[in-house]
Amino acid sequence: MKKHKIKKLKDICNAVNNDNIDVLTKDIANWLKMYNDTVQELRKSLPKEFKNKKNSEILEGYFHWFDDGKNDCLGSEIKVKKPKRKFTGFQDMHGKDIHEGNILSDKVETDEGIIESKEQVFWNQEHRQWHLDCSYHQDKSESYPLFQALKSFDYKIIGNAD
Repeated sequence: MKKHKIKKLKDICNAVNNDNIDVLTKDIANWLKMYNDTVQELRKSLPKEFKNKKNSEILEGYFHWFDDGKNDCLGSEIKVKKPKRKFTGFQDMHGKDIHEGNILSDKVETDEGIIESKEQVFWNQEHRQWHLDCSYHQDKSESYPLFQALKSFDYKIIGNAD
């Protein structure tokens, strides 16, 4: 029994022979069905992120096929490709590029002591510029232009919105 890692068409071509073509064809069809079902679920759950994307831009996948005469796909790997975040053109206090969805933080002195803020970067369509969500619930009901915030405070990236 030989194990094949099927990532590209050439891998299928190198694995196929007269003895295994029927089994391999069925296993590939089963794997493609699983792959397609997963892509369609992702498109449904994240329509904006995956609109106008090719399947291969959404999901990377391959499987391990065992040439053992049985119809089964033992082991597959599927990895969702996250949409790339848009670069804002700005950097945090450490020189790291700030992207859409980043959570920025700075330390603010209050009556209760020093607290660390957590504000999400987003594109404000109405003002046509990058903003920081400074609302309590992070619902974008209150925001501040990113370029002004970066001039006034020492922000650092501490994470992403998702």
